[in-house]
Amino acid sequence: MSFTPGFLGATLPENASGLSADSTRFYARQISTTGILTSENGLTWTLDPSRAVPGPLPSVNMNYLGGRFVSKTFGKIWSSIDGVTWAEALGANAQGGGSAGANASGPETWSYFQGLWILPSDADGEYFTSSDLNSFVTRSPPSGGSVGVLKEGPGYALSAIGENIYYTGNGITWDTYAFARPANYGNIAYGNGRWVCTRSFSTFTLACVSVDGGQTWVEGDLLDGAFGGITIFFDGVFVCLPASGSLGGYSTDGVTWTTFALPNASRSSVVANNIGLVTRPSGLSTNTAEFNAISAPPPPPPPPAPPPAFWTNFNRTRERRFA
Repeated sequence: MSFTPGFLGATLPENASGLSADSTRFYARQISTTGILTSENGLTWTLDPSRAVPGPLPSVNMNYLGGRFVSKTFGKIWSSIDGVTWAEALGANAQGGGSAGANASGPETWSYFQGLWILPSDADGEYFTSSDLNSFVTRSPPSGGSVGVLKEGPGYALSAIGENIYYTGNGITWDTYAFARPANYGNIAYGNGRWVCTRSFSTFTLACVSVDGGQTWVEGDLLDGAFGGITIFFDGVFVCLPASGSLGGYSTDGVTWTTFALPNASRSSVVANNIGLVTRPSGLSTNTAEFNAISAPPPPPPPPAPPPAFWTNFNRTRERRFA
């Protein structure tokens, strides 16, 4: 285990939302401006006005998925490779009933999997997929409900909604597995060859573990404290952070957990990349974030020591003798 429990206080500009990341940077946007905030260390953030998210303020939201910035506002879907030049998804048919532009949920719920952007719908019985963020296909979700945020495993992805686990290898066809402990998209994660799902109750948190792609689950620890808000695999461990509360937990196997204190009482979003993990506390007026840096890899082993001088000279003499 390399994870170090505890978080540093980070300065996230006021009214920031749309927290997202690629492998080396964190992104967010500010409610009061259209520019995109960027951070290369999770602690300090810079506003880039040239990266202007389209749409009237303050309703614009943003995410970063599949190498694109994505946004949705007032029935229109937008995407951008660099955050400067944006393209409207004309194929979303924003003004038509049952269209992606009209009904897709906010971009914080979208996923990218197997070359498809996958958009849940605010209406039951549909969701949307797109390979180019211009044209969209309306699809029927598993069990006639909807799909949540997909969490990716080895060659497939899971979504946990209510008392069901939804399994897909392509984002189009699905298998449904019953899950006795109700879950949601925010508290399921894959790592160390297993899936872990946490469920927060009023006074305790229950963790469940699956090693067969979500088909069957076993229960782990019952932990005092309702900290099971968001679960993410980060730095070699599962980290569970509360939507409300200042107590988190971490585990290497999802069965045995260790709790640790957090500097803030709530958080609304969590992202991680190769730099670290950033959380944004609830309440848009706050400018305090939480940051945990990914552990540095262990140093390489030292080179072997050279042989003693006696053996070096002996070998040289023997080589000359038998040459």
